[in-house]
Amino acid sequence: MIEGAIFFWVIWLVTIYCYFLIDNKNRRTHLLLLCFLTIICSSVTYSSLVIEWNLAWIIFLLVGLYSMRKLSLAGKLKGYVISLFIANLFFSIHKAVYFEPVWLILSPQWSIIVLSLVILIIFLKDVYCRVFSLTLGLFQGLILSFLSQVTANGQEEHLVMTNSLFFLDVLAALMVLSVVWSYAEQIAKKLKDHIIARQRSPYNSSKTNVNV
Repeated sequence: MIEGAIFFWVIWLVTIYCYFLIDNKNRRTHLLLLCFLTIICSSVTYSSLVIEWNLAWIIFLLVGLYSMRKLSLAGKLKGYVISLFIANLFFSIHKAVYFEPVWLILSPQWSIIVLSLVILIIFLKDVYCRVFSLTLGLFQGLILSFLSQVTANGQEEHLVMTNSLFFLDVLAALMVLSVVWSYAEQIAKKLKDHIIARQRSPYNSSKTNVNV
């Protein structure tokens, strides 16, 4: 898979969604500006040692920090603990990409995305906590990968440059999927509560008594 393809597909789909499906003008404008700014910043990169830094990372990091403001202390602590699992997951798969031939069959980007999403869904319920945890976890995993490459000092045979678009693919897809899944859960819960409320309504009870 071409690195960056997931990121650009996701960011343009979000842009289209914001433009056509959000009624609130202020919110729509802010989200559209954020999307276009992210696209513009993604073209600004800087290569240092064994990693290619990308300016768009800062925007995703700010979104993660903003979501942290919505959390209680317990939520922050729980999100941080889960972020450690995501960090080690990202580090393990990202490091294995350059050593294991299995990645010729399985996509490392989607492997990280799917496994991280499963962890977030199982252990966290709040959408803000999920966004905070995944952002913190992925950046910690990136730092671990960076330190691993730097401390190798050329001793490893497969010392390579980390492409910034690889990280943007994982970050963008995982953030959008987490938000979409969280909203789907809310809709399912409302539908369930509505069905239960209708079953317990006086009209249904009286109708049942008449039938009896």
